[in-house]
Amino acid sequence: MSKSLVLIISISFMLAACGKNEQTDSKSLEVPDGIDENVGMVEEELIPPKLLEPENNATVFEEKPMFKWTEVPGDRLYQVEIHQYEGMEAPAWSDYPEGTSWRIEEKFMGLDHGKTYYWRVKRGQSDWSEVYSFTVDLKNK
Repeated sequence: MSKSLVLIISISFMLAACGKNEQTDSKSLEVPDGIDENVGMVEEELIPPKLLEPENNATVFEEKPMFKWTEVPGDRLYQVEIHQYEGMEAPAWSDYPEGTSWRIEEKFMGLDHGKTYYWRVKRGQSDWSEVYSFTVDLKNK
């Protein structure tokens, strides 16, 4: 627990122990100078995942490759997007996997030979990961 949070809790207990039983709303409590009142309020950092596979500028040899990234704290679901254009407008594929890997579902068309695609991932309210690109080669499997 951070020192400032421990200090605030200690002061609250001391006031209660001294017989001060009045209801105090949180706005009336003053935080001592030099203490950040927001410390301890954020449960998890909102860091984006790091992309692992396919690597940036890689060539993939299947129309439905596996996508992998690092695990980060946050909500249960990740969001993965694959785009046909570098500007990242309107993803061609988007999904919300629970784990750190994902493959385009069987019911959807796969990737096209010779095309370059762009992909990214985020978790919960984190920022998007870096954008990686890859090219599809279905003739040289």
